[in-house]
Amino acid sequence: MNARVAKYKRTITNIATNKARGELVPFTTQQAMEIGAVLEHDGLAITAAIKLCDKWNRMAEQYSKNGKFRLSYSVPFVKKERTDA
Repeated sequence: MNARVAKYKRTITNIATNKARGELVPFTTQQAMEIGAVLEHDGLAITAAIKLCDKWNRMAEQYSKNGKFRLSYSVPFVKKERTDA
């Protein structure tokens, strides 16, 4: 059985105040295609979701160095260590 997840958590942090706001956002087909994955009706494979969030976090780190906000992405309720092969 391959576990799947339908949403990821996007957190936006104001760097000056260190206040954060998180929201759950559904994965889209276009996002899945970024890493060559397939979005099924019940979501994305957990390993693919983690890979996608890791990719977005690397990109966000580059763009937030001189900005007012920091973005981060994660798969809710899943520890990355449990999915590593």
